[in-house]
Amino acid sequence: MNQTIPVLEFDCPLCGESITLPRQSPLGVYGGVACEPSGRWPLKFLCTARGLFCEVPSAAIRRGTTPMWSIDQHAGSFWEIECPCSQKNCGRHHAIYTKFSGNATEREVVVAAVRASNAISLMMACSAHHLVVRQDRICARRLKV
Repeated sequence: MNQTIPVLEFDCPLCGESITLPRQSPLGVYGGVACEPSGRWPLKFLCTARGLFCEVPSAAIRRGTTPMWSIDQHAGSFWEIECPCSQKNCGRHHAIYTKFSGNATEREVVVAAVRASNAISLMMACSAHHLVVRQDRICARRLKV
């Protein structure tokens, strides 16, 4: 018998891919069918299929189920990218999220973020200026399912 577990997921607004959220992350915590979102919504999301940046509102999140055996396929595929603004005297930190294959490295994720940095800087504001991105200041970490 195939057992299923509850998950929270959303469809990428740009490519339509279904994205499973980690069970515990800076975005919130869920167990069973309960969900406690954090203050990081709307989610700033980098669609790697399109190389573009978008926002995902908390209303786009839905409850779903996935077979217990397939949860390992999602492990390590959701990343948080910490992107501090490099504008002089700013230093504000921004969090961007993305989905990559399970065997992706931090460097691959950072390079994808840098490639999309023009779109990111236009959509993310720091006070009176747009986000200024420098590759040497970006770091990424895999969020476990």
